[in-house]
Order: sequence, then structure tokens, then C-alpha cells
Amino acid sequence: MIDIKSRLKKQKRKTFKGILIKKLISTFLVTTLVLCVMSIALFQVTLYFLDSNFYMEETYSQDAVTSVYDSMLKQGFAMDNPKDMEEYYTRLKMRFYSNDYMATALLDGDTLEPIWDGGETGIAVIKGKDNLDEKYLYYEMEGEVPDKYRELYMYVQNGYMFAEMGKDPVDEIVDIYIKDRKFALGKVKLTEYKKGKKVVTEYDFTPEDTTGYIHIQNDENVDIMVSMVSGNPKDSYRYKAMQEYIQSLKDGRYQFTTYKGLWDMETQSSSMVFLPDGSRIVICKMFSVNLLEIAWKQIIIEYVIIYIVALAFAALFARTKYLKLKSAYDMEDYRITMTNTMAHDLKSPLMSISGYAENLKANINTDKKEYYADSILENVTYMNDIISNVLELSKVETGALKLNKVELNVEELVVELADHYRDALNEKSLELKVDGTLKIKADKILIHQAMDNIIGNAIKYSKENTTIEVSLEKNKGKGLISVSNVSSQDIGKDAENLWKPFVKGDNSRSNKQGTGVGLAIVKNILELHGYRLRLSCEDGVFKVEIKV
Repeated sequence: MIDIKSRLKKQKRKTFKGILIKKLISTFLVTTLVLCVMSIALFQVTLYFLDSNFYMEETYSQDAVTSVYDSMLKQGFAMDNPKDMEEYYTRLKMRFYSNDYMATALLDGDTLEPIWDGGETGIAVIKGKDNLDEKYLYYEMEGEVPDKYRELYMYVQNGYMFAEMGKDPVDEIVDIYIKDRKFALGKVKLTEYKKGKKVVTEYDFTPEDTTGYIHIQNDENVDIMVSMVSGNPKDSYRYKAMQEYIQSLKDGRYQFTTYKGLWDMETQSSSMVFLPDGSRIVICKMFSVNLLEIAWKQIIIEYVIIYIVALAFAALFARTKYLKLKSAYDMEDYRITMTNTMAHDLKSPLMSISGYAENLKANINTDKKEYYADSILENVTYMNDIISNVLELSKVETGALKLNKVELNVEELVVELADHYRDALNEKSLELKVDGTLKIKADKILIHQAMDNIIGNAIKYSKENTTIEVSLEKNKGKGLISVSNVSSQDIGKDAENLWKPFVKGDNSRSNKQGTGVGLAIVKNILELHGYRLRLSCEDGVFKVEIKV
């Protein structure tokens, strides 16, 4: 037993909305999967390079411990002198790299007590001041780095990323205060460019009580530079984690730990460096990074852009697919309509033939035998014309015809057709006028067939004693062929549908003036050449326009 519902379900046509929703969902899921895989892969590659950089930094720190020591020995420093060792540790801090991801600390190799616990500090270099010992150039910031100065320092360090070429922000130390190998900031000038204009802002960090400090001005006799803000703020996660790691070393629990996730990692390590005098320094390094925390805003923006682009392409693909399906559906409807109409048009002459044949067989109205025979031949000819035209239309529609383009004079072609239809024109007292001239490159046989059909229709459906006007124009390389006639039928708005197979202007299926396929063939021939056909009927004047 046939399942009708199942067959109807299979035959159900897809809608654009259905195709679009399905494509958008599948594209969203695929894009999400691809983004996840690519993001994790990118995270892992980034973490790998960051991890490699960490170990390079650790090696660099080890070299710095010995190279700075050797350099100071060559400069005449007595490394058994506490003041010289203080200078040594200050210079070391300048060489150690710390940021939002990395922390560094120095421990005494014998006691594991912090020489520097990794807390944030600033290092100043002062040159050219007479009342200072030129041997000691490096000074460490007293107390914690002011929040405003840290913000200012990072702004200047990263200024190249957002400033115009040659207009990076610059900070200048105006003055500084020195006391017991420590310094406190005085005034700092920031020079920056806003909307192309130079803007200078002064910040004052001068201590409230400057008693006991040596005040140094930055002028032509002295050069002051705060060259580094190193370490991590004491309220930061990395500083606190470093203190826990130092305690674990004291407790003898571990020297190396590492964790690596999909988008984050944390590594802690320590290494011991032996100095020429036999003393030891332990360098503690910690690297901690979470790529999602760092770049989540940028990731969201990029993901949104990728989703928009992917879904836009999905919508475009869905529309393209729907248009192809719609074209197939339209062709299917077209074929069904054409088959039904052709069957209807063939049924009428077949019934006539059957009736006439029965009369001949039954010897009814024997005096009309010749009439019956002529009618049968007429109907057979009509049916043969329909079938021939349908076969011709099929060839044109399927692209089975190959164009053999040559240069054609349209005016000469129309005149030739007018001579061919001279008797038909005279019979209805019609006049055919040609205005203008036009040369085109086209298939001579097919264009002749198309123009023959158009001129033939104009003669067939024109009112008697009227004029058929053919206009040929060429403007800016484009041509226009226009054929107009006063119609003997009321076509109205149906004119634009006359190119469809078996559509006739008289709305009658029994009229044998034409097969109803001619203009369909004309349209396909013209489209095969890349031309456009337009049919219209206004105030009883039927017009065929061909844009070439």
C-alpha cells in the first residue's frame, strides 16, 4: 500500500528560510569547533614560546650574576665591602626582567634568606654630580613605587604602540632626592602629543619631609635617569606566590614546579650561581600566564568578526543554493505546465480527427468526405507544428544549439522578411516601415528564425489597415530592435507572459492561428545570444523590444 503522506513529505520543497536556518546552525557549529581547535593550538604554540623565553631569561639571569660581578671587579670595586655589594645587588636588579607574567627574587645561597624578595622597586642612575661619589652610580628607590609613577612609566614604555612615528611620549626627571644609597622622586615631566599638539604635564612626587636628603637637579651638569621599574607590587599574585615559593625552598620541599593547561601555565624554578669569591646566590624565577585573562577582549572581538563573516557567507551560500533549487522548481513547474497545456492543445485536434474519422467510417454525410479529409489533414498539420516547435524549444533550452556568429544587417533581414510576407501584408492592407539601421554579430539562422516569428506574429495579429513599425537604434555600443503593431486582440497586462509556452493572446486553447510556442523559442534564442526580450501592450499597441 502506498504511503501518501511519506510521498508528500519527500516531495515537499525546501524554502529559503529552512535552508538559511539549517546552514546558519551548521556554520555556527562548525565555526565554533574550528575556532576552539585553532585557539587551543594557538594557545599551545604561544605557551611553548613563552616557556622557551622563560628558560632563556633564566639563563640570561645566571650570566648576569657573574658578568656584573666580574665587571665591578675590573672597575676596582672591593666585593668584600658591604657598600660595594649593595651597589652590586642594585645593578643586578636592573638586569633582571620582571613584568605581569614573570617574577624574580635573589636569595643568599647559604641561608636562603632574600637578598631581594622580588618586590617592586625603581633604579636610578645619576651621573656628573660633584657632591656624590662617582664610583656609585646606581640608587634604589626608597619605599614602594608610587602608583601614579608606575602608571606613567608603563605609559611611556608602551607609547610606541599607539603614538605617531617620532612622537612617542617621553618622561624627564626634573629633580631627585638622595639619602643612604636610596632615592626618592621629585618632579617628573611628561611630554606627549595629543591631536598633533605638544602637551607637557608635570607630576610632583617630592617627599613631604626632605630633611637629610641631598637634592639633585637634572641640568647640564648632571644627568638623572630612572632606568628601570623592576619587580612586582607586593599586593600582586606573583609577588605573593614568589614568597610562598621562597618559603618552600627554605623548607626543602621543591626547587622546580610546572603546570601547563590549555591556555594557561605556571613554572617556578631556582638555580644556584657560584661567585668567584666562593659565595653563592640563588636565583628564583616564576612565570605565570593566563592567555584568556590577558586577551579575552581581543578574542571576543575577533570571534565576533569571524562569526559575522562566516554567517554572512553561510547566508550567501544558502541564498545561492535556494536560487538553484528555485530555478529547478520553476523548471519543473514550467515542464508540468507545458506538458499539461500541450496535452490540452493536442487533445482538441485529436478529438476532431476522431470525429471526422468516425463519420468517414460510418459513411455519414458522404458529400462531406473531402471536407472531413481536409480537416483531418489540417489538424494533423497543426499537431505536427506543435510537436516540431516543442522539439525546437527543447533544443534551444538545453543549449544543444551551437552559435555560428557572423555580422548581420538587421535592416536587410527585416526587408527580406517583408518581401516574404508581402501577400499576407497585402491581404490585410498592412504597411511595414523600417526606421534606422543596425548591424549585429549573431547566428544568422537562429536570428532569422526569431525575427521571422516576431514579424509573422505582428502580421497575424495586427488590425487591418494599420502599420507595423520596426525601429533600429544604436547608442553607446548597445543596440535596440523594436517591433510594434496595433493588436487585433485585447492583450493588456498578459503581454509579458506571452513568451511562456502555450500562452496565447486570445486566451483560447482552440484557436489554431499559432502553436503558442513561437515566442518561447524566440526568447530562448535571444538569451542564447545574451540579448534581452521585453513584451508590452499599451493602448492597443503591442511592442516587442530586443536589447542587443
